[in-house]
Amino acid sequence: MEIGQGRYSVYVEAKQKNYVIGEKEFRLIRGIEENQTREEIVRSCPDFSEEQINRLTEIFLNMGVLIPEGAMERKNRRFFRVGFLRYKLKLISGNSFAQTKSWRLKILSFIFLYTSLPVLGLGLWMWRDDREAILQPTLYLQCPFYFYFILFFLITVLHEFAHLTVTRNLGVSVPDLGLMIYGLYPVAYTNISFSRLLPRRRDRMKCLFAGVLMNCLLGGLSLIAGRFLTGAGRSIFLVNAMLNILLAAANLVVFFKLDGYFVLQDLLGIPHLYERSLEEVTRFFGTFFMKWIRRDDRAISRMKAGVKVRQMNIAEEERVFFCIYGLLCTLYIPMMALSAIAVLIP
Repeated sequence: MEIGQGRYSVYVEAKQKNYVIGEKEFRLIRGIEENQTREEIVRSCPDFSEEQINRLTEIFLNMGVLIPEGAMERKNRRFFRVGFLRYKLKLISGNSFAQTKSWRLKILSFIFLYTSLPVLGLGLWMWRDDREAILQPTLYLQCPFYFYFILFFLITVLHEFAHLTVTRNLGVSVPDLGLMIYGLYPVAYTNISFSRLLPRRRDRMKCLFAGVLMNCLLGGLSLIAGRFLTGAGRSIFLVNAMLNILLAAANLVVFFKLDGYFVLQDLLGIPHLYERSLEEVTRFFGTFFMKWIRRDDRAISRMKAGVKVRQMNIAEEERVFFCIYGLLCTLYIPMMALSAIAVLIP
Protein backbone atom coordinates (compact mmCIF):
# COMPACT_ATOMS: atom_id res chain seq x y z
CA MET A 1 0.00 0.00 0.00
CA GLU A 2 1.42 3.39 -1.01
CA ILE A 3 1.58 5.94 1.83
CA GLY A 4 3.09 8.85 -0.08
CA GLN A 5 6.51 10.44 -0.58
CA GLY A 6 7.82 7.36 -2.36
CA ARG A 7 7.13 5.07 0.61
CA TYR A 8 5.11 1.87 0.72
CA SER A 9 3.65 -0.08 3.62
CA VAL A 10 4.02 -3.86 3.33
CA TYR A 11 1.96 -6.02 5.69
CA VAL A 12 3.47 -9.37 6.74
CA GLU A 13 0.54 -11.51 7.82
CA ALA A 14 2.57 -14.26 9.47
CA LYS A 15 4.26 -11.79 11.85
CA GLN A 16 1.35 -9.35 12.15
CA LYS A 17 3.70 -6.47 11.30
CA ASN A 18 3.93 -3.64 8.79
CA TYR A 19 7.18 -2.57 7.18
CA VAL A 20 7.73 0.76 5.44
CA ILE A 21 10.04 0.48 2.42
CA GLY A 22 11.15 2.77 -0.38
CA GLU A 23 9.99 2.81 -3.98
CA LYS A 24 13.13 1.06 -5.27
CA GLU A 25 12.76 -1.81 -2.81
CA PHE A 26 9.04 -2.07 -3.62
CA ARG A 27 9.84 -2.32 -7.34
CA LEU A 28 12.29 -5.14 -6.57
CA ILE A 29 9.67 -7.05 -4.54
CA ARG A 30 7.08 -6.70 -7.31
CA GLY A 31 9.55 -8.02 -9.84
CA ILE A 32 10.29 -11.10 -7.76
CA GLU A 33 6.61 -11.75 -7.05
CA GLU A 34 5.80 -11.49 -10.78
CA ASN A 35 8.36 -14.27 -11.44
CA GLN A 36 10.58 -12.07 -13.59
CA THR A 37 13.86 -13.52 -14.72
CA ARG A 38 17.10 -12.45 -13.05
CA GLU A 39 18.02 -10.31 -16.08
CA GLU A 40 14.60 -8.59 -16.05
CA ILE A 41 14.90 -7.81 -12.34
CA VAL A 42 18.41 -6.36 -12.79
CA ARG A 43 17.19 -4.18 -15.69
CA SER A 44 14.12 -2.96 -13.76
CA CYS A 45 16.22 -2.13 -10.67
CA PRO A 46 19.28 -0.28 -12.05
CA ASP A 47 19.98 1.27 -8.63
CA PHE A 48 20.98 -2.14 -7.20
CA SER A 49 23.86 -4.36 -8.18
CA GLU A 50 23.26 -8.09 -8.55
CA GLU A 51 24.97 -8.70 -5.20
CA GLN A 52 22.70 -6.12 -3.53
CA ILE A 53 19.63 -7.74 -5.10
CA ASN A 54 20.67 -11.12 -3.69
CA ARG A 55 21.21 -9.60 -0.27
CA LEU A 56 17.89 -7.73 -0.31
CA THR A 57 16.07 -10.87 -1.44
CA GLU A 58 17.54 -12.75 1.54
CA ILE A 59 16.51 -9.93 3.91
CA PHE A 60 12.95 -9.80 2.54
CA LEU A 61 12.63 -13.57 2.89
CA ASN A 62 13.73 -13.38 6.53
CA MET A 63 11.29 -10.53 7.18
CA GLY A 64 8.45 -12.49 5.59
CA VAL A 65 7.85 -9.82 2.94
CA LEU A 66 8.65 -12.40 0.27
CA ILE A 67 7.15 -15.88 0.49
CA PRO A 68 9.41 -18.85 -0.34
CA GLU A 69 8.35 -21.24 -3.07
CA GLY A 70 5.77 -23.72 -1.83
CA ALA A 71 4.72 -21.54 1.09
CA MET A 72 1.82 -19.73 -0.61
CA GLU A 73 -0.58 -22.51 0.29
CA ARG A 74 0.38 -22.11 3.96
CA LYS A 75 -0.18 -18.36 3.75
CA ASN A 76 -3.74 -18.80 2.48
CA ARG A 77 -4.72 -21.12 5.30
CA ARG A 78 -7.10 -19.78 7.90
CA PHE A 79 -5.73 -21.91 10.73
CA PHE A 80 -1.99 -22.05 11.36
CA ARG A 81 0.61 -22.28 14.13
CA VAL A 82 2.30 -19.07 15.28
CA GLY A 83 4.33 -20.34 18.25
CA PHE A 84 4.62 -22.91 20.99
CA LEU A 85 1.06 -24.08 21.76
CA ARG A 86 -0.23 -20.97 19.97
CA TYR A 87 -2.48 -21.15 16.94
CA LYS A 88 -4.31 -18.52 14.96
CA LEU A 89 -7.70 -18.89 13.33
CA LYS A 90 -8.64 -16.13 10.90
CA LEU A 91 -12.39 -15.67 10.67
CA ILE A 92 -13.31 -12.50 8.76
CA SER A 93 -11.84 -9.27 7.47
CA GLY A 94 -12.38 -6.28 9.70
CA ASN A 95 -12.78 -4.08 6.62
CA SER A 96 -15.90 -5.95 5.49
CA PHE A 97 -17.25 -6.26 9.03
CA ALA A 98 -17.09 -2.53 9.82
CA GLN A 99 -17.29 0.07 7.06
CA THR A 100 -15.64 3.45 7.53
CA LYS A 101 -17.66 6.70 7.64
CA SER A 102 -20.56 4.95 9.31
CA TRP A 103 -22.65 6.82 11.86
CA ARG A 104 -22.75 3.67 13.99
CA LEU A 105 -18.96 3.62 14.18
CA LYS A 106 -18.88 7.30 15.11
CA ILE A 107 -21.37 6.82 17.94
CA LEU A 108 -19.69 3.70 19.29
CA SER A 109 -16.23 5.27 19.08
CA PHE A 110 -17.45 8.31 21.01
CA ILE A 111 -18.96 6.07 23.71
CA PHE A 112 -15.80 3.96 24.05
CA LEU A 113 -13.37 6.88 24.09
CA TYR A 114 -15.19 9.54 26.10
CA THR A 115 -17.67 7.84 28.44
CA SER A 116 -15.68 4.87 29.74
CA LEU A 117 -13.68 6.58 32.48
CA PRO A 118 -16.61 8.69 33.80
CA VAL A 119 -18.81 5.56 33.98
CA LEU A 120 -16.08 3.62 35.80
CA GLY A 121 -15.56 6.52 38.19
CA LEU A 122 -19.30 6.66 38.90
CA GLY A 123 -19.40 2.92 39.55
CA LEU A 124 -16.48 3.07 41.98
CA TRP A 125 -18.02 6.09 43.73
CA MET A 126 -21.30 4.20 44.26
CA TRP A 127 -19.37 1.47 46.11
CA ARG A 128 -17.16 3.85 48.10
CA ASP A 129 -18.77 2.89 51.43
CA ASP A 130 -18.97 -0.83 50.74
CA ARG A 131 -15.65 -1.77 49.19
CA GLU A 132 -15.31 -4.89 51.35
CA ALA A 133 -18.30 -6.45 49.56
CA ILE A 134 -16.44 -6.28 46.25
CA LEU A 135 -13.25 -7.81 47.64
CA GLN A 136 -14.78 -10.71 49.53
CA PRO A 137 -13.15 -14.01 48.37
CA THR A 138 -16.43 -15.90 48.86
CA LEU A 139 -18.00 -13.74 46.16
CA TYR A 140 -15.72 -15.21 43.51
CA LEU A 141 -15.88 -18.78 44.81
CA GLN A 142 -19.63 -18.91 44.21
CA CYS A 143 -19.22 -19.01 40.43
CA PRO A 144 -18.18 -22.30 38.73
CA PHE A 145 -14.97 -22.51 36.71
CA TYR A 146 -16.70 -22.71 33.33
CA PHE A 147 -18.43 -19.40 34.11
CA TYR A 148 -15.06 -17.63 34.26
CA PHE A 149 -13.96 -19.44 31.10
CA ILE A 150 -16.96 -18.18 29.12
CA LEU A 151 -17.01 -14.72 30.68
CA PHE A 152 -13.33 -14.05 30.02
CA PHE A 153 -13.73 -15.08 26.38
CA LEU A 154 -16.69 -12.73 25.91
CA ILE A 155 -14.76 -9.90 27.56
CA THR A 156 -11.85 -10.36 25.13
CA VAL A 157 -14.30 -10.33 22.19
CA LEU A 158 -15.70 -6.96 23.32
CA HIS A 159 -12.19 -5.69 24.02
CA GLU A 160 -11.14 -6.44 20.44
CA PHE A 161 -14.43 -5.10 19.08
CA ALA A 162 -13.56 -1.71 20.59
CA HIS A 163 -10.15 -1.80 18.86
CA LEU A 164 -11.88 -2.61 15.58
CA THR A 165 -14.53 0.10 15.95
CA VAL A 166 -12.17 2.96 16.75
CA THR A 167 -9.57 1.90 14.18
CA ARG A 168 -12.09 1.61 11.36
CA ASN A 169 -13.72 4.90 12.37
CA LEU A 170 -10.35 6.56 11.74
CA GLY A 171 -10.27 5.05 8.25
CA VAL A 172 -7.52 2.49 8.95
CA SER A 173 -7.51 -0.96 7.38
CA VAL A 174 -8.08 -3.94 9.70
CA PRO A 175 -7.00 -7.00 7.66
CA ASP A 176 -8.43 -9.73 9.84
CA LEU A 177 -10.37 -10.71 12.94
CA GLY A 178 -10.17 -14.13 14.52
CA LEU A 179 -9.13 -16.31 17.42
CA MET A 180 -5.74 -16.82 19.00
CA ILE A 181 -5.70 -20.23 20.65
CA TYR A 182 -3.35 -20.75 23.59
CA GLY A 183 -3.23 -24.49 24.20
CA LEU A 184 -6.97 -25.18 24.22
CA TYR A 185 -8.20 -21.75 25.30
CA PRO A 186 -9.41 -19.32 22.59
CA VAL A 187 -8.93 -15.55 22.84
CA ALA A 188 -10.20 -13.02 20.30
CA TYR A 189 -7.70 -10.92 18.36
CA THR A 190 -7.85 -7.95 15.97
CA ASN A 191 -5.03 -6.89 13.69
CA ILE A 192 -4.74 -3.09 14.02
CA SER A 193 -1.08 -2.88 13.03
CA PHE A 194 -1.92 -0.39 10.24
CA SER A 195 -2.88 2.15 12.92
CA ARG A 196 0.79 2.99 13.37
CA LEU A 197 0.68 4.67 9.95
CA LEU A 198 -1.71 7.35 11.24
CA PRO A 199 0.15 10.69 11.15
CA ARG A 200 -1.22 12.03 14.46
CA ARG A 201 -0.10 10.37 17.69
CA ARG A 202 -3.44 11.25 19.26
CA ASP A 203 -5.24 9.04 16.74
CA ARG A 204 -2.77 6.20 17.24
CA MET A 205 -3.35 6.37 21.00
CA LYS A 206 -7.11 6.16 20.43
CA CYS A 207 -6.70 2.90 18.54
CA LEU A 208 -4.38 1.42 21.17
CA PHE A 209 -6.38 2.49 24.23
CA ALA A 210 -9.80 1.53 22.81
CA GLY A 211 -9.75 -1.99 24.26
CA VAL A 212 -8.73 -0.84 27.74
CA LEU A 213 -11.42 1.83 27.69
CA MET A 214 -13.99 -0.79 26.71
CA ASN A 215 -13.00 -2.82 29.78
CA CYS A 216 -13.37 0.30 31.93
CA LEU A 217 -16.83 0.91 30.48
CA LEU A 218 -17.94 -2.69 31.10
CA GLY A 219 -16.49 -2.59 34.61
CA GLY A 220 -18.26 0.65 35.43
CA LEU A 221 -21.62 -0.50 34.06
CA SER A 222 -21.33 -3.76 36.00
CA LEU A 223 -20.58 -1.91 39.25
CA ILE A 224 -23.58 0.37 38.73
CA ALA A 225 -25.89 -2.56 37.91
CA GLY A 226 -24.59 -4.59 40.85
CA ARG A 227 -25.44 -1.78 43.22
CA PHE A 228 -29.15 -2.16 42.45
CA LEU A 229 -29.25 -5.97 42.51
CA THR A 230 -29.07 -8.63 45.19
CA GLY A 231 -28.18 -12.31 45.40
CA ALA A 232 -26.79 -14.11 42.36
CA GLY A 233 -27.37 -11.16 40.03
CA ARG A 234 -25.18 -8.90 42.15
CA SER A 235 -22.45 -11.56 42.34
CA ILE A 236 -22.37 -12.00 38.55
CA PHE A 237 -22.11 -8.27 37.86
CA LEU A 238 -19.42 -7.75 40.52
CA VAL A 239 -17.36 -10.62 39.16
CA ASN A 240 -17.70 -9.16 35.66
CA ALA A 241 -16.63 -5.74 36.97
CA MET A 242 -13.51 -7.09 38.67
CA LEU A 243 -12.49 -9.18 35.64
CA ASN A 244 -12.80 -6.16 33.36
CA ILE A 245 -10.82 -3.92 35.72
CA LEU A 246 -8.09 -6.55 36.10
CA LEU A 247 -7.93 -7.09 32.34
CA ALA A 248 -7.66 -3.33 31.76
CA ALA A 249 -4.78 -3.14 34.26
CA ALA A 250 -3.05 -6.19 32.75
CA ASN A 251 -3.25 -4.68 29.25
CA LEU A 252 -1.40 -1.58 30.47
CA VAL A 253 1.66 -3.63 31.49
CA VAL A 254 4.59 -2.63 29.26
CA PHE A 255 6.72 -5.77 29.75
CA PHE A 256 4.53 -8.00 27.60
CA LYS A 257 3.16 -7.50 24.08
CA LEU A 258 -0.18 -6.08 25.09
CA ASP A 259 -1.73 -2.64 24.58
CA GLY A 260 0.55 -0.93 27.11
CA TYR A 261 3.65 -2.18 25.33
CA PHE A 262 2.54 -0.77 21.98
CA VAL A 263 1.70 2.56 23.65
CA LEU A 264 5.21 2.70 25.13
CA GLN A 265 6.76 1.75 21.80
CA ASP A 266 4.87 4.55 20.06
CA LEU A 267 5.76 7.14 22.72
CA LEU A 268 9.46 6.24 22.55
CA GLY A 269 9.41 6.03 18.76
CA ILE A 270 11.40 2.76 18.83
CA PRO A 271 10.07 0.04 16.50
CA HIS A 272 10.42 -3.58 17.62
CA LEU A 273 11.32 -2.47 21.15
CA TYR A 274 10.75 -5.91 22.68
CA GLU A 275 12.89 -7.80 20.15
CA ARG A 276 15.72 -5.25 20.21
CA SER A 277 15.80 -5.25 24.01
CA LEU A 278 15.96 -9.04 24.26
CA GLU A 279 18.68 -9.06 21.62
CA GLU A 280 20.69 -6.54 23.65
CA VAL A 281 20.28 -8.66 26.80
CA THR A 282 21.51 -11.71 24.88
CA ARG A 283 24.56 -9.83 23.66
CA PHE A 284 25.37 -8.41 27.08
CA PHE A 285 25.21 -11.74 28.86
CA GLY A 286 26.98 -13.42 25.97
CA THR A 287 29.91 -11.03 26.35
CA PHE A 288 29.82 -11.37 30.14
CA PHE A 289 29.79 -15.16 29.92
CA MET A 290 32.73 -15.19 27.52
CA LYS A 291 34.73 -13.02 29.89
CA TRP A 292 33.77 -15.19 32.85
CA ILE A 293 35.05 -18.39 31.25
CA ARG A 294 38.17 -16.50 30.09
CA ARG A 295 37.99 -17.30 26.43
CA ASP A 296 40.76 -15.88 24.26
CA ASP A 297 40.72 -12.14 23.62
CA ARG A 298 40.25 -12.59 19.89
CA ALA A 299 36.87 -14.29 20.40
CA ILE A 300 35.74 -11.48 22.69
CA SER A 301 36.97 -8.89 20.20
CA ARG A 302 35.08 -10.57 17.39
CA MET A 303 31.90 -10.57 19.46
CA LYS A 304 32.32 -6.89 20.38
CA ALA A 305 33.04 -6.04 16.75
CA GLY A 306 29.89 -7.87 15.69
CA VAL A 307 27.85 -5.90 18.21
CA LYS A 308 29.35 -2.66 16.96
CA VAL A 309 28.59 -3.46 13.34
CA ARG A 310 24.98 -4.41 14.01
CA GLN A 311 24.28 -1.67 16.53
CA MET A 312 26.54 1.15 15.38
CA ASN A 313 23.63 3.62 15.41
CA ILE A 314 22.73 2.91 19.06
CA ALA A 315 24.22 5.19 21.70
CA GLU A 316 25.57 3.77 24.94
CA GLU A 317 22.67 5.24 26.92
CA GLU A 318 20.15 3.59 24.59
CA ARG A 319 21.99 0.28 24.91
CA VAL A 320 21.70 0.46 28.69
CA PHE A 321 17.97 1.22 28.38
CA PHE A 322 17.44 -1.73 26.02
CA CYS A 323 19.32 -4.03 28.38
CA ILE A 324 17.36 -2.94 31.47
CA TYR A 325 14.02 -3.12 29.68
CA GLY A 326 14.88 -6.52 28.21
CA LEU A 327 15.77 -7.86 31.66
CA LEU A 328 12.46 -6.62 33.06
CA CYS A 329 10.57 -8.26 30.19
CA THR A 330 12.42 -11.53 30.78
CA LEU A 331 11.76 -11.51 34.54
CA TYR A 332 8.17 -10.26 34.44
CA ILE A 333 6.34 -13.57 33.97
CA PRO A 334 8.51 -15.57 36.45
CA MET A 335 8.13 -12.84 39.09
CA MET A 336 4.35 -12.72 38.60
CA ALA A 337 4.17 -16.51 38.90
CA LEU A 338 6.22 -16.48 42.11
CA SER A 339 4.03 -13.69 43.52
CA ALA A 340 0.87 -15.70 42.77
CA ILE A 341 2.36 -18.78 44.46
CA ALA A 342 3.33 -16.72 47.50
CA VAL A 343 -0.22 -15.38 47.79
CA LEU A 344 -1.91 -18.78 47.34
CA ILE A 345 0.41 -20.71 49.65
CA PRO A 346 0.31 -19.40 53.25
